[in-house]
Amino acid sequence: MTTTILIVDDEPGIVDIMTEYLRRFIDDLEVIAALNGKAALEKISKLKTEGRLPQMTLMDLKMPVMDGISCTEKLTKQGVENVHILTAYVDRELISKAVSAGAKGLLMKSEGLRTIAMKVAEMIRGMRTPA
Repeated sequence: MTTTILIVDDEPGIVDIMTEYLRRFIDDLEVIAALNGKAALEKISKLKTEGRLPQMTLMDLKMPVMDGISCTEKLTKQGVENVHILTAYVDRELISKAVSAGAKGLLMKSEGLRTIAMKVAEMIRGMRTPA
């Protein structure tokens, strides 16, 4: 079963490095990248027409065009689950807004992208394990 992860971050380098690390820990992986919230919504619209949604979304908070909180709220309303904030900012108010918008978790970029990829892989494996 292919695992689809949407990475939304305005820094292409972050997207590239996260993708490389995720490929090390998750077999049969499809990564869809978006450089801002508006682009993410366009990609989700296309996926929905194909009858599929990502198993997980990694969402940056501060981006041009559309920020991560607005995008998380819109994605959640479209049925996208498992949006996890991936940020360098520790701002309680922003985090609170992200959770209110539908974010399920928080991953700090300061942990290192390799560590984050390992955590994401563990979460994906947990979703696949039958109850």
